[in-house]
Amino acid sequence: MTRQEVKQVILHQCAREKRIVLRNIILVAILATIVLALLWIYALPNLILYNQQAIAGVASSDFGVYYKWAIPVGLLLSLIYPAKKLFDVFQREKNTHKVFDMLQQNTACTIVSENKAYLTTIPLHWIKIRLNPVHYLHISLNDRGYELPVVEELAPEIKRVLSQADLGHYESIMDQLYGDAAPAETEDAPVKKQPPAQPLPSLTDFHRYAEAEFSGQLKDMEQGRGSVQNIFVVQVFIALAFVGTMVWFFVSGGSAMTDPADIFKLMMTFVGFSSVVGVGYYFFYKRKISNGNTNFTAFKKSVFSRLVHYINPGFEYIEKAHIGLREWLHAGLFTEENYSITGGDQIIGMHNGVPFQSCNLTVTYRPNFTSERDPDDCVFSGNYFVARFHKTFPTPIYIHPRKGVFGAINDSTTTSYLNTEGNKILLEDPDFQEQFNVYCDDQVVARYVLTPVMMERLKAINKRNKGKLYMAINQNNIVMATNSENATEVGNAAYGMMFTKIDLALLDRIYQELTEQLAMIDTLKLNQALWKK
Repeated sequence: MTRQEVKQVILHQCAREKRIVLRNIILVAILATIVLALLWIYALPNLILYNQQAIAGVASSDFGVYYKWAIPVGLLLSLIYPAKKLFDVFQREKNTHKVFDMLQQNTACTIVSENKAYLTTIPLHWIKIRLNPVHYLHISLNDRGYELPVVEELAPEIKRVLSQADLGHYESIMDQLYGDAAPAETEDAPVKKQPPAQPLPSLTDFHRYAEAEFSGQLKDMEQGRGSVQNIFVVQVFIALAFVGTMVWFFVSGGSAMTDPADIFKLMMTFVGFSSVVGVGYYFFYKRKISNGNTNFTAFKKSVFSRLVHYINPGFEYIEKAHIGLREWLHAGLFTEENYSITGGDQIIGMHNGVPFQSCNLTVTYRPNFTSERDPDDCVFSGNYFVARFHKTFPTPIYIHPRKGVFGAINDSTTTSYLNTEGNKILLEDPDFQEQFNVYCDDQVVARYVLTPVMMERLKAINKRNKGKLYMAINQNNIVMATNSENATEVGNAAYGMMFTKIDLALLDRIYQELTEQLAMIDTLKLNQALWKK
């Protein structure tokens, strides 16, 4: 998609959102008018009497003087949030034009987060029917946040455009990964010029490079992170202290504080004090991250991308990009459903002549007739690596890790969505059989691919990934999906980064993970025609 196409998609979603909101306002107004009319006709005298009694009761109570102010203020405050949300909806189109004007001037765009909201909720006793979903991207330009409605299926492409990634390079790599032509037949495609093939730098070499390149910046980031974390801990301590104090007052039977007015004053004092502390924390936080060297929340942007380019200058790192539903289903590892996919940390390029992509994914699915209190099923959460074979296989091969009792419980949701089509293949290697289940419709093809040498390589990879390696060989692609947390996810959210120590050891872990993925290409010799008979 081009930038102009993305703009048109967002503007169309802005218009849709506005139509739905206006329709809902009209419907609520009609229902409210009907209810008020019925109350006016059938219950007006009772309402007047009840209101008079309530006012008299409040005025005569110990809290009467406070209720006169607290109730109106509370009502006004309760209207602020919906009024702001309504204002934002009607400003959405204007803000979209502003965002793309800034992008046209090459203003850096940071994608903060994304979420789905339902504009219409119909309560029916113990269930709620949620309609009109809208997928939002939360972005930041020039330190100001914007909320853009997008089409969920197009979110990965839109995020790449907003991130100002090299779309020509990306599409070329994806064409080689998922297209019909073999990689050798696309050598003249407009991809970035790749340096000559070379072995991956060793961890020792990287450590020397990181000490010279990053040590000072990492130290500054760690100091900034520690300061912000300390203030956060102080805030939590104050909140817990207040809750504990209030619990003690009430558990003590009122002996410590018998006057309700004193309790009310205490609560108002705490609210005021907390507000002052919160505002102070906000400005302290902004000051601490205003400098690029101390902004620990910019770890991915300022450090991670340079780490990737150290491995190979021809690789491209797109912080908030990832594959979409079409590519996810292409592997055939999981059953075909309308999954929701989020993710980031996408790296694309050519390693020793083999096109690849790597990204972190979180894949969820919401079954029909699910209670609103139940979360979506988390189908997969981890790293998803795809590389190209130099051969087309007539039938897919699916390789799933075998689980013990506790492993099966932990991965029960993932297991329920796995594709187990094909016959279960029994191989001669007992250790391999203990680690994996293999499914394929053609035993000859399965044994042709899973040679003793390849099985040894896969066993080693699976052990390094703690038995959570899922694998598919589908047409021209080999897919390796590790369903576990990984170091490259560090820094995806400011809150998580606040509790992550920023040092050279962290960079070492990230580097080892990235190079281990790329080493799979060399380990499995994907750049060689070893599959020819």
